[in-house]
Amino acid sequence: NLLTFRFTQNIHPRLNFGFWLRRFNSEKQYGSYNSRGSEANLAQNWNFLLHGSYFSKNKKYLLLAHLRNATHEVKEQGGIIPDTLNGTVDRFNYEGSARLHDNAHSRESRNAIHLYQQYRLLNGFQVFHQFDFNRNKNYYRDNIPLTGIANGIYPRPDGDTTRFDQTIGYSLIENKAGLKGALSGFNYRAYLKQRYHSMHARFPVTDSTSSAFTVRKFENILGLWLDYYLRDSSYHLTAVGEHALGRDFMLRGEIDMKWLRAGYKTIFVSPDLLMQRYRNNYFAWDNEFNLTGVNTLYGALPVENDKITFIPEVQYHLITNHLYWDTLALPRQYGGSFSLLRLGSNVEFRLNRWNFRMTGYYSVSSNRDLLRVPALFFSGQATFDFVYAKVLYVQLGIASTYRSTYLADAYMPVTQQFYLQNTQYVNGYAVADVFANFRIRQVRLLLKLSHANQGFPAPGYFITPTYLGLKRAFSFGVSWPLFD
Repeated sequence: NLLTFRFTQNIHPRLNFGFWLRRFNSEKQYGSYNSRGSEANLAQNWNFLLHGSYFSKNKKYLLLAHLRNATHEVKEQGGIIPDTLNGTVDRFNYEGSARLHDNAHSRESRNAIHLYQQYRLLNGFQVFHQFDFNRNKNYYRDNIPLTGIANGIYPRPDGDTTRFDQTIGYSLIENKAGLKGALSGFNYRAYLKQRYHSMHARFPVTDSTSSAFTVRKFENILGLWLDYYLRDSSYHLTAVGEHALGRDFMLRGEIDMKWLRAGYKTIFVSPDLLMQRYRNNYFAWDNEFNLTGVNTLYGALPVENDKITFIPEVQYHLITNHLYWDTLALPRQYGGSFSLLRLGSNVEFRLNRWNFRMTGYYSVSSNRDLLRVPALFFSGQATFDFVYAKVLYVQLGIASTYRSTYLADAYMPVTQQFYLQNTQYVNGYAVADVFANFRIRQVRLLLKLSHANQGFPAPGYFITPTYLGLKRAFSFGVSWPLFD
């Protein structure tokens, strides 16, 4: 279930404020629960955004700000329990227990403040400042962890086995200031960014004691962004660079023309704080990893006329010192280099009231032991649009996605990371949705049958090992904008 409400108001032509509220929740597909009670809930999410903007009377000063709060709670099920004895259980209509007890759940809260301001000194010359504060807290609790140990999700702990109560907090303070503007077809931004971020974790050792640790990091980052448009906008060039003094850096260049889009990007980044240090009764590490590097070449050749748009694309990635989570869900680093190649295309075809869109990719990794992706991916949509009684706009359509069989990464609820596994292939499967959209003036109505092809060509699918994909479901929605 998804509910979104937005409101915005101009106090006067130079001052505006508004807010945005969204809530969604989903329900379990298996496990023991009462379908009419709160135990049926699988995930719940609240998201609130308050925003405002202000222009000075002489239009030299601009202020943009927003405040954001989000909470997300999930009852971690750990997937279904595979039948390893005789294979008689219908996995795709599974009604048994989950691999984790119902008490296992995670909760994350996020708070953020964003402030941007700029002042125009001269034409083509502005000073700007951006401030960001983010605070995230993640909780993971399981009052009966023995279920997770018995079903192979948690390793054997070193300490308390009666409960799992973990809290990890992350905070970020970032200041960014610089110059920006446009001169002779060039748009530019040059800035200095100072970033302080930290991670603090706490977990129980015994019934009466707990332990904690903190990781901190401070960075000074220099950045430059350049963009050049020809006067007729037939092509433009973009160049971007950032360097964290003494360590991380990123460079990107791109050309965009009517018949060609191509670019190159190189980036070397530090491991995230979670991979550097972590400790509880089930996992512990203290790592000094090297920078991870990725060099990327990409290009596309758009071909377009009134009825057809055809855009073949290619991406080539050379990955060095790759960071990953191994089969024990522990962070590791590969000391060599390997590549990932992706070939694909986007196609649109328009014929009177019919519209077709298709996207397809072929991907191959030179090191399939570390980076596993489906070789084939395809998505497509066909719609038929018409007007009934001169006022009702109708769109009927079908949308489908397909990905081929591969060894998908497994999921570890404790760290909320995906890790390598070598035991279960996720079979190739196509999911088809049938939908109808209706519009009368501003009011829109959506009807959709998700996974309409359930049972053909197979009874179901997994999105990752032991986690079932969504079964057939009917949904409807209403969008009603109100303007004064």
